[in-house]
Amino acid sequence: MTSTKPKHFLLAPFGGWGHLRPAVSFIPNLLSKSPSSLITILVPVSNSIPTSEEFSRFGLDTKSNVKVIHYGSKENTKEIAYTKGNGLMIQIRELIGAINANYGKIIKCEPVYDTLLEKDVETHRIIPHLAITSITTTQFTIPACEKINKELDKDVKLALWTPTGVEHAAWVMCNLPQGETYRERVKKILEAPEEEKDKVYNEVLGENEEVVHVPGTAPIYIFEAQPNRKDTFFRIAYSILPILPRVTMVHPYPAFLGQEYKRAAEKSGYNVLQIGAQLPRDDKISLQDGHIKKFLDGALAEKGRNSLSILLEVLISRDKRFILSLGIASPEIQVMVQEKLDRQGNGKGTYADWAPQLSILKHEATGWFLTHGGANSVLEAIRTRTPMLFWPADIHQVWISNAMTRVHSAGYEFLQVRNGPNIGRTTYTGVKVEGTKEAIEREFTHVFGSLEKDEYGRKWRKGVERLGERMENDELTEGDWKKLVNL
Repeated sequence: MTSTKPKHFLLAPFGGWGHLRPAVSFIPNLLSKSPSSLITILVPVSNSIPTSEEFSRFGLDTKSNVKVIHYGSKENTKEIAYTKGNGLMIQIRELIGAINANYGKIIKCEPVYDTLLEKDVETHRIIPHLAITSITTTQFTIPACEKINKELDKDVKLALWTPTGVEHAAWVMCNLPQGETYRERVKKILEAPEEEKDKVYNEVLGENEEVVHVPGTAPIYIFEAQPNRKDTFFRIAYSILPILPRVTMVHPYPAFLGQEYKRAAEKSGYNVLQIGAQLPRDDKISLQDGHIKKFLDGALAEKGRNSLSILLEVLISRDKRFILSLGIASPEIQVMVQEKLDRQGNGKGTYADWAPQLSILKHEATGWFLTHGGANSVLEAIRTRTPMLFWPADIHQVWISNAMTRVHSAGYEFLQVRNGPNIGRTTYTGVKVEGTKEAIEREFTHVFGSLEKDEYGRKWRKGVERLGERMENDELTEGDWKKLVNL
């Protein structure tokens, strides 16, 4: 797979940690397959510190063929990975600005201003042959890059970094075996008079009870695709769909999980590559000394392997040990969690603003993973063979949860936590969502009380182990890697 002529890859991922972190892991993986490659990556100042730590982890900070260009305001710099909701919107705007300001200079091999270093830095002396920008900013950055390519008469190929589940991509992009597509449904919403949009949204998405068969997933009713909040993605999705046939979508997702999607995408006119999970190697994963490591070591000593589970009162009452990452939870929820654990936890649970998730999943004490079902989290669980308990909110999370639980038997999805139009309706699997505190508590108590029983634990553990073995020996992923290097 090694090219005889050096190629230059320009990476401009969205600055949110869930997009940026796998993009950093992509670099050593690319260099292992194409050692002569040159790489330029745009990094927001807000996440420059954790990115620098990742670079050191991989030894990338000493490689002359890898250049980092920082953009954005130094006022937003954070010590840990920045994930707050308002910060993410700032990062989107900053990335669009960075592409507009720097893409042409990089194409012309001119110096670019680095906002962290506060000076111009030299770029590689070879024009990029491939620029990989973010799926999040497609409608702004791809047309801008195309315009600059045309003005400078440069043939730089364009791709999109797409670290989301391919199941959701199949729902948004592809023609379905039956029924209306997502595109057709969204078009009805957007074309409706302003005063009718909410009504039409409920008719075609929110409260729609038609069955949908999305490639790679089990059938569900349309309303189940929004289990905990309305679809906030449809406007963005509709605006980027006309652009997607002009680029290659690069999914850091195992190819063996996305073959149905890939076939459907090709039939629908899209070019997609699935290059596998972009995660650190095992020898690059370590849990630093601190209260989380102390808690896990104590749980292991007290309870033995696979003792860690999650969920506040039910978990405390059932003598489970758990770590809760507060993440982007509202201040009110964070205060509630802290007070409850400090007052009632009896040392059974602990919390952190941000947790080194992969290191925690790898720890011997960790037996289960309660997750929203994001692509990176799920791939980390598969990598560490940790069965999952899903609490999805929206977008790609519900589709990943669907595939992991109903297709691959690698975990369980909580259903009584659903809200909105789901309440009072029966799921495709025959479970009625009651929408009461009692129903939620009943489900939590049943599931967390049954994890170590054969009915659940053994089945789900075998399922995630099968996925882990296939992910480590995925020839289909290697094939897409070769296609990417040779674009």
